[in-house]
Amino acid sequence: MKSYGNLAQGMIRVNPLSWIGKSAAVYADRDPFFRDWAAAETPDDFLEDNLHRLPVALHVSARSGLRLTAFLTALRGFIEQTAPGMTEWETKSHNDEPYVKIAPSERAQSDLGDEFDRLAIYYAASGQGLTVSLNESVLQRALDRQKARREADGQAQDPKDVAPWIGDNLCLRVDRDALAIVQAGWGDDYRRAMQARSWGNLPILNEWRRLFPEQDPLALHERFWGARPVCPGGGEYVWNEAWRTYESTVYGHAGEPKQGPGLPASLQDVSQANFGLTFEENGLRGRVELSVDEPQ
Repeated sequence: MKSYGNLAQGMIRVNPLSWIGKSAAVYADRDPFFRDWAAAETPDDFLEDNLHRLPVALHVSARSGLRLTAFLTALRGFIEQTAPGMTEWETKSHNDEPYVKIAPSERAQSDLGDEFDRLAIYYAASGQGLTVSLNESVLQRALDRQKARREADGQAQDPKDVAPWIGDNLCLRVDRDALAIVQAGWGDDYRRAMQARSWGNLPILNEWRRLFPEQDPLALHERFWGARPVCPGGGEYVWNEAWRTYESTVYGHAGEPKQGPGLPASLQDVSQANFGLTFEENGLRGRVELSVDEPQ
């Protein structure tokens, strides 16, 4: 970071790291975007077409509001000097809270194409930090929370209602809603990988059946190799007489595949996950806490 900061300082004449405080956070708001993404037939195409709706924000705390202002002023001047006429800067307001919209100009849109006509960057700066998002509603909700904290006049939330971070240097907290995001974005990749692993056991099971038709091929393989073939999707291997091959009850076989789950079954009952990393002398300490629903 310092190396890149020195490089940037040579271009904008302001130390871009001098205003940064002790923490930075990337977070995702609850938003209909994730429901639409999960329901899309082609999630990759949906994400590309709806990047402007991505309800994710970056918040970086500030040690000095004055230094942050100087950095933003220098950054805007550098952009307008190096790419004149390519961006439009608009000061907006939400519940008397100011923020800025940076969007491609008409000239830039004609050069970049139609897919960028709705793309914009929104940011709000204060003495507490800088918040940036591609989604205007996400930034407005962040401004509402900041205003509510100021109006609370320092009245802290009851610590019993706040789950503590379990790492001093890097933390991540997700709840069940995040599983839908994971499944929408990476469910197909997971299915293909687990399907391939499941089908990888079928040739040897078919061979055991050919050589020893009267014996259970799973038990026979375990007796010879000390390990029993297991379907990674939690299914069973059964004989398909029509195709003359073993298949998985979850993933089927290559001639008649089944879709299978988009997430490991072990994650279905997880209601919240908390991860943390703490750098220590000569190493680091990692912690994971999982909250699991009790069986009904």
